[in-house]
Amino acid sequence: MLVRRALLGMREGAELSQRALGEKLDRPYSFVFKCEAGERRIDPMELIAWCRACQCDPAQVIKDLEKQFGRT
Repeated sequence: MLVRRALLGMREGAELSQRALGEKLDRPYSFVFKCEAGERRIDPMELIAWCRACQCDPAQVIKDLEKQFGRT
């Protein structure tokens, strides 16, 4: 749930549609939808690419996820 929320937040923060992010990632928009919906897991390299496509710092995103994970 935390990762899904982070993925969606990054995309929305970058003001990208699922289709636009899919194009940046060279993936179909269904890939973006499935990751955000929790139907598909995202591996570390995909997370880094997602962060960069949304102009987010991957290291900071992981730190933020780690902090939130400790609070759940």
